[in-house]
Amino acid sequence: MKITALMENTKINEDLACEHGLSLYIEFGNKKILLDTGASGSFLSNGEKLGINIEEIDAVVLSHGHNDHGGGLKAFFSSNSIGKVYLKKEAIKDYYAYKEGDKKYIGLGKDMIEDNWKRLNFINEFTEIEKNIFIISEIEKDYPLPQGNSNLYMEDKNGFRRDEFTHELVLVIRGEEGIVIFTGCAHNGIINIIKTAKDLFPGEKIKGIVGGFHLMNEGRWDGLCMENEEIDKISGVIIKEEVEVVYTGHCTGERGYLRLKEKLGEGVKYLSTGDKIDI
Repeated sequence: MKITALMENTKINEDLACEHGLSLYIEFGNKKILLDTGASGSFLSNGEKLGINIEEIDAVVLSHGHNDHGGGLKAFFSSNSIGKVYLKKEAIKDYYAYKEGDKKYIGLGKDMIEDNWKRLNFINEFTEIEKNIFIISEIEKDYPLPQGNSNLYMEDKNGFRRDEFTHELVLVIRGEEGIVIFTGCAHNGIINIIKTAKDLFPGEKIKGIVGGFHLMNEGRWDGLCMENEEIDKISGVIIKEEVEVVYTGHCTGERGYLRLKEKLGEGVKYLSTGDKIDI
């Protein structure tokens, strides 16, 4: 399984674009998949520079309905006529970041959704979309969610209220040596996601975890939204489950990553725009 970071908050090469967002290109067997599309269409130019043909992508899995993960969908639809887009139906609702009285819309573009409705595939149950490629649509919530969720809201017929993150899903790919879990932001908590995957894939080894863990304070790359003790619990679960390797970035943030590094050592690595890895 080959993975290329098409978009992340940092970059390894000045020729590449980066932004607060995430887009991962995954090759598995003969399938080409995108997890998220970043905040803009810049993942397209990065893909071209990295030798990736966006026209050949078979599927996009949208981890949740925030624009730093789905803002590039319009550009994807303009560049690819074959790929299916998988998401939760709740992902097309209205989402906001609310801070100090300021309400900022962070959901998906309404025109983009309307113009490409027929290409959207809504997932509402645990689904194998291709052989050994799965989407988890319901995440168990036995453990606390990231404190950084506190300023994230949604608006629907029930009014303006805290985001419950029913729009988040998780991509899991089963390889020969175990499963790999892909998460956009882990708004439902990475421990909850690991537990859910363990329950759905009993007895199978978690070979790797890739994606953001939402340990970063909103707007502060070097800030934490979680106490060190809570981050250490995440590391403890990863160690207990004998996860071979973790690649993280985006909303994990600098300090969150460094705290994980203290406990996990070489078991955790940072994934920047332009990085190519093989799991």
